[in-house]
Amino acid sequence: MIEHVIAALNDEQSLKNSEALSLLTEILVENDQPVESENALHEVLSEYQSETAYTGVASSIIEKMASVDSDSYLDYLTGLESRGKEFIPFYDPRYPKSLYKISEPPLGLYIDGNPAVLDDCVAVVGTRQANDHRIEFARRIAERLVKMNKTVVSGLANGIDAAAHETTLK
Repeated sequence: MIEHVIAALNDEQSLKNSEALSLLTEILVENDQPVESENALHEVLSEYQSETAYTGVASSIIEKMASVDSDSYLDYLTGLESRGKEFIPFYDPRYPKSLYKISEPPLGLYIDGNPAVLDDCVAVVGTRQANDHRIEFARRIAERLVKMNKTVVSGLANGIDAAAHETTLK
């Protein structure tokens, strides 16, 4: 199980996710041999460091893997699961296919609820320091999306994201 490693890389936010996603897809999805441990992933990434197309991104991923406390992430994900939440990595069949179309897709999603609703959703995201006018505008957008039976998603940050979620949950 390497979901905790993918979650740590996802949360790092300094990787170029499109490049990391490309390389990790090749390693974890298209590879004939399953990579089931952090050490195995590190070994495969080390091999990719010598290949010109992936040298930089492989090195970046290895560097990020070395800087995170993977045991803490494993505990964190276990705690999420015990509360009915989960982390869905990009290679999970429930990961929304539409996310592959954006320029920097996340390596995974934290889910509280039914991931199937993400197939027909709209993201409402914006600044954390929004003025009252923008907060009200985000609320009106969220309100209309709810009336259209759309699932509203965001990064759960303060500001626009929070206004959209608060309105959606009313």
